[in-house]
Amino acid sequence: MQPELLTWLIPLPPLAACALIVLFTNRSKTLSHLIAVGAMAVSLVLSLWVFFGYALPRGGGLGQEPIASGVAWLPTGTTTFDVGVLVDPLTAVMLFFVPVTCLMIFLYSVGYHNHGLPEGEHDVKGLPPHGTVEPMYSRFFAFVSLFAFAMLTLVVADNLLLLFIGWELMGLCSYLLIGFWYGKDSAQKAAVKAFMTTRVGDVIMMLGIVYLYSQTGTLNFRDILYNAEVLEKLAHTPSVIAGFTASNLIGLLLFAGTISKSAQFPLHVWLPDAMEGPTPVSAMIHAATMVSAGVYMVIRMFPIMSAGWERGQPLTPAMTAMAFIGALTALFASTIAVAQNDI
Repeated sequence: MQPELLTWLIPLPPLAACALIVLFTNRSKTLSHLIAVGAMAVSLVLSLWVFFGYALPRGGGLGQEPIASGVAWLPTGTTTFDVGVLVDPLTAVMLFFVPVTCLMIFLYSVGYHNHGLPEGEHDVKGLPPHGTVEPMYSRFFAFVSLFAFAMLTLVVADNLLLLFIGWELMGLCSYLLIGFWYGKDSAQKAAVKAFMTTRVGDVIMMLGIVYLYSQTGTLNFRDILYNAEVLEKLAHTPSVIAGFTASNLIGLLLFAGTISKSAQFPLHVWLPDAMEGPTPVSAMIHAATMVSAGVYMVIRMFPIMSAGWERGQPLTPAMTAMAFIGALTALFASTIAVAQNDI
């Protein structure tokens, strides 16, 4: 089987699981978790097939000749936006990491909901008492399956538009899962807080995407990140802000978008409240999806953030902001940790 086709298939099983659970098995606990876990296992097998069967044997050559495939999707005047997949060294590493982590969380979720719920945690207004909460059980596995689909879509996307769709879908899933026990006022408030805080970064990131498109006429990673001429042009084109080149401004806007998702200062305020969701949700947010998505985005777009920079020269504005905010967040978080007696 062609690696491009396998890569297209990787995000689809969790999406299919979400649809099946919502439409057909929402009253069956056993079927719901079997479908969700089974779908995630299929995605893992496909991911490992691509990683070990195609990406790893190519070694360093994968960076010069990535596995890629795309189809026309959205015609807009003289331009057509494509939707496609891309497997380069960064994607290959994430394809090894994300499905494994998600599957472990799915398996833990089965035991958590059947044996590990704190007393009273299940009590939700308008629903039956403990032991008869199958709709909530099925809803949970539908939501986490959609969460996994969003992250896998983001990872294999070959352009910023498709990546942004996965990015926003994760924001929706985080809202649904943090506020999963919606009968609790604290959970409702935490969900809204997380959703609104991350939207701040998303709006700034969207501005960066729009400005990048206005400068290059494309959002495809191969046409931008793998094209030295385009990066050089962005590094020497003045932007709408005096003193900044186009790459400087785009890099700053894209990095600002990752600050909220990865809970960096000052948009970190949603993360402690995110613990209002079920424990597996906290694991999904911290280990497999939300926070990791911000890191992935920075690495993916680093060629733009560092465009025009050479060793021994001053850092670009995006690189400077990255170093400053990262160091400040680490220091700030460590001082908070000193005062905590319950982790």
